[in-house]
Amino acid sequence: MNENAEILIIPAGNPDGIQNKRRVNAQKINLSTDYGLLAAPESTALNNRLMEFKPMRPLIFMNLQILKKKYRSTRLADRF
Repeated sequence: MNENAEILIIPAGNPDGIQNKRRVNAQKINLSTDYGLLAAPESTALNNRLMEFKPMRPLIFMNLQILKKKYRSTRLADRF
């Protein structure tokens, strides 16, 4: 890694979803599909922060436990 590298960590983009173990926020908006619309305040805040930071190589890590619960019978969930 470059010694001048800056790292931005956003621990929770959807705190309501984490608390309720759902992909939607308190307004029932799925933030995974809201990025283009920016209808949710969380999406707008994340977008604004990323536009300020301007990452060269963004990495996104998600809590995949929600996917495992929803898709437990599919082979996709077994990969996580």
